[in-house]
Amino acid sequence: MLNRNAILVRARQPYLDWINGGAPSGSRKIELPEVGQTLYLVPEFEDAMGATQVLRQVFHDIFCRELEGWSRDQTRWPRDLTLPLFREWFEIAMIGTIEDVGDGPIENDEGPEERHRFTKPPRPKPGPRRR
Repeated sequence: MLNRNAILVRARQPYLDWINGGAPSGSRKIELPEVGQTLYLVPEFEDAMGATQVLRQVFHDIFCRELEGWSRDQTRWPRDLTLPLFREWFEIAMIGTIEDVGDGPIENDEGPEERHRFTKPPRPKPGPRRR
């Protein structure tokens, strides 16, 4: 059993419309089943309130990863990546228990610089007040 929970993200029609809106004219349109789904490991949560709090913490990173999967051109991305927009574009399933039944160690195939590149940086701590 892993010390993580998970969020399963599946595309909805508005996301598919965005994907196809950036395709070259005359190209074949992507269908919803082709978009697939992604399971994101997230910090542990105990209940529905905790799941909501974790979702608020990680949705921006997940949203950016999903968008980047289809376009690295951030000028094509929606201007405001909000939680309501995320919920409109993706079906979300919060998964409370993760068990590993595979063989061998779990490895991250991305480098450490890739891991949280979309997460907003923490706010700087306030310095001493000047008079």
